[in-house]
Amino acid sequence: MKRVFIEDIEVIIEHKPRNKNSYITVSNDGAVRLKTPLKLSFRINSLLRDRLEWIKAKRLHVRDKKSMQYILGESIILDGELIFVSQISQLQKKIERLHVRDSASLERCYNRFYLESSQDDLPLHVRQLSQEIGLFPSKLRFRKMKRQWGNCNAHGVITLNTALMKLTLKQRRYVIAHELCHLVHMNHSRDFYSLLYGFFPEAPKIEQELKMIRF
Repeated sequence: MKRVFIEDIEVIIEHKPRNKNSYITVSNDGAVRLKTPLKLSFRINSLLRDRLEWIKAKRLHVRDKKSMQYILGESIILDGELIFVSQISQLQKKIERLHVRDSASLERCYNRFYLESSQDDLPLHVRQLSQEIGLFPSKLRFRKMKRQWGNCNAHGVITLNTALMKLTLKQRRYVIAHELCHLVHMNHSRDFYSLLYGFFPEAPKIEQELKMIRF
């Protein structure tokens, strides 16, 4: 095991001759580790330089994730920011009405708040983007989902994850545009992305951001 630096980032190198591929991981404390069958230093350095932007983004995500750890009943993630519950009267009143403030009850308050906020905020952006793109859903639904920011079925019904309210406005609008484009292309084909990117040029950047965000 040895250590190298790529710019100012320390990388722990583990030589794994039986591995067919090289694997880079970033731990929760930001430490970077490379497991690789490569032996020559110049090849290892070349690999790390090629993956440098990914490493930086991953370490930034780890740092931001730590700073975005909210405490039930005290803070919440809204519009891409960590906010104190005391700043949101609607949520604070829900919590104050609880007879028992255990984690399950607080989670229900948060989920209800995200649902109501979604119903207030998202339809406006759906209407705006529908008019811009020229595509209109047959129906709009909202619910908490574990693995998708949204989906669109064959009947033109779009369902949006209430956790979208955790995201920034630009990220929310991207998800809506993404689902609207599925009204034409029910897949992720080249034609789908051509349509989406035509209306949302920043889509590739936002897609990368969303991959790093937990539901």
